[in-house]
Amino acid sequence: HDVQIAPALAMFAKYANFNYIESDTDLIQEHTEVTRYNLPLIISAIYALGE
Repeated sequence: HDVQIAPALAMFAKYANFNYIESDTDLIQEHTEVTRYNLPLIISAIYALGE
């Protein structure tokens, strides 16, 4: 996180609707499982921003 994510967050600060989702759970074992775990939250954010 400190090496890959944190330096890039400043680039997105100019976007008013930028949403950052971080998952800290034992239910995610591999990178490929992140989207599947967060899909309900991602869809909710898209619906909220679309209104």
